[in-house]
Amino acid sequence: MAPWERALALYVSDLPTGFVGGVGESADALIGWVRQGAARLGYRHLHEEGRRAAHFAALRRAGVASRSQRAAHRRMFPNSARLRMIEGLSLSLTAVLPEPTSGEVGDADYSIYVAYGADMDEVGV
Repeated sequence: MAPWERALALYVSDLPTGFVGGVGESADALIGWVRQGAARLGYRHLHEEGRRAAHFAALRRAGVASRSQRAAHRRMFPNSARLRMIEGLSLSLTAVLPEPTSGEVGDADYSIYVAYGADMDEVGV
């Protein structure tokens, strides 16, 4: 999953907004919440909305987002405190997930990584 797909999945999961656990000791729980959010949204919707969220975030960082684009991002993520927490967790989670090895895609049960495209080197977390 791409970082914004993972963030969106965490955002819609049951992850408590006040979550204070560190990623290292809580990786299994975070992965569970990613799975839960992805199941709630469905991968196609998650992928499309994740791409939109990434686009909005890039425009905001560059300072070129229009008022309607900022409003769309706020509608997607109405709780800004939850979004800030989840952005950090989502990016930090990448560091603790195992790298896929040749011929294999995934974590211990092959459910976090998603292979896409014609090239198996194209694997997203």
